Amino acid sequence: LNNEANNEPLAKLTENGAVELYHNDVVNFETNGTGITVYGPEGGDAYIYLHADEGDDDADKWRFQAYSSSSKLILQNKASGGWESNFEALGNGAIKLDYDNSTKFETLSTGAKINGYLGVNQSSPAAGIHLTAANDRACIRLENTYDTPDNVWELQPGINGVSNTGFCIYDVTDSANRLVIDGSGHVGIGTSSPNVGGHTKSLSISSLASAARSGINIEGNTANCHACVEMRNNGTLVSGIYSRGTNRLQFGTGASGTVAVEVNDKNLEIEDGNLVIGTSGHGIDF
Repeated sequence: LNNEANNEPLAKLTENGAVELYHNDVVNFETNGTGITVYGPEGGDAYIYLHADEGDDDADKWRFQAYSSSSKLILQNKASGGWESNFEALGNGAIKLDYDNSTKFETLSTGAKINGYLGVNQSSPAAGIHLTAANDRACIRLENTYDTPDNVWELQPGINGVSNTGFCIYDVTDSANRLVIDGSGHVGIGTSSPNVGGHTKSLSISSLASAARSGINIEGNTANCHACVEMRNNGTLVSGIYSRGTNRLQFGTGASGTVAVEVNDKNLEIEDGNLVIGTSGHGIDF
């Protein structure tokens, strides 16, 4: 079928049922044994337009665009008079997902990249990764397959087997809470209940083995640098325990940490004050 004015072809029907459609003497559309082929002009992009509901609104209009200048296929919809990309297929099998003409997800040779926040069971994510689920299942599981059995850990928003509030690092392999923070901010290492007994505790440590000699180890960074534990009340130093040299343990008080008692080898030294034994207020002066 040709245009009578210039004898250019408009359509061609072949004996095997194929159809070719032309524009400016160039085939743009062709049916064949494997499906349909759409051609762009020489040096130009190829388009397929899809119009829903007669295409009378911009929101009804969609198109696929295959680029001639690069290995890229995109899906776009028309919004506010312009075309916005939704999906991009690139070379080497890479893809991009867009929102409002901004790429939010893309695959790379090393994995995938997310630009913005990722929500899991969450339609309004408020952080880099936002997990929402019941109880402790809004967690992150880490699994090292090198060990036998696999070494598996979880970061859980709750205390496994104890409470749905708080936070814990859970050893899945050995079914044990290794570090917990309860709903009041108390920290437990080796215990699932950091705030027990008659007094409120901020940190509770339980020996992880029956032969353990200590629950906590504090070390200075040089031979002469003392390791210490200092106690403060609203930011003001009130007392401290200091390890000096190789065999000296000191107990200090006051804002300057003045040494009050020192244990040196097998000797107990009191710097200034009384040694009180028994009744408060009665002691021996030094």
